[in-house]
Amino acid sequence: MSMTLRYYPLVVLLSVTASHDSASQLTEPATLVIGADTPVVEVARRRAERRFIRLPSLDYKLELNAQCAAGFGPMALSISVADTRKSPTADTISADGPISMTLTIPAPQIGPIAIDNFCVEPGENPPLIGNKQTNGEESLEVKAALSVQASLLCANEIDKHMIYASKPLSVVLLCKVPGA
Repeated sequence: MSMTLRYYPLVVLLSVTASHDSASQLTEPATLVIGADTPVVEVARRRAERRFIRLPSLDYKLELNAQCAAGFGPMALSISVADTRKSPTADTISADGPISMTLTIPAPQIGPIAIDNFCVEPGENPPLIGNKQTNGEESLEVKAALSVQASLLCANEIDKHMIYASKPLSVVLLCKVPGA
């Protein structure tokens, strides 16, 4: 019997075992999806040479869809923005449907944002192209002013794994135009 035929049953057995092990791996992957609203902040008029704006405390309404893989259950969920953290209970995570919460980020945790020629006093500089003016108000969306990070710990009797997600958080600056 040739060497190739002699080991053929062993090769077939190993191939079947390997494919069976990979098929029994996670068939439904875990997911962690973050949704967030965009708060609107009213900004006072300022001189053109002042470029940085300090934001007040911001309230973000978050919606998280947290799903562990088949055979795993949620053990812990952690959400953080700047130095603000929240950890819903395992019961809240295991409930079907999205998890809704409001996260308030205190003003001292938000760094100043650099903005040129927005909401300047009359006669200073014209507004930048890209600023929107509707209903007598000038507005500007600042994308990624902050970011939210979340982690989901899923476990069963034998194993555990962590899923991570992040999302940039925007804020809309609103400046009242004189005479509006």
